[in-house]
Amino acid sequence: MSSALANRFVHLIFDPDLDDWSIWAMGPEDLRPEVVAFLRWRPELLHRFEPAEKAFPSPRAWASISHILTASPSDDIEFAL
Repeated sequence: MSSALANRFVHLIFDPDLDDWSIWAMGPEDLRPEVVAFLRWRPELLHRFEPAEKAFPSPRAWASISHILTASPSDDIEFAL
């Protein structure tokens, strides 16, 4: 990103926090409890950025997974996802 472009953004640096995310997830967003439970079991997967990868676990990705599961995909699609 060029410095001219970067100057047009606000850059925030933060560390994802599982407790805060869980409170948000179980609040009005009402994400699937099994997604929150899985992350409580494997907290290191809440956010793991890998620059070389096209996809990586993040709080936004976990919310998307919850929405996919809420759509009730067939078992084979759910397994593949």
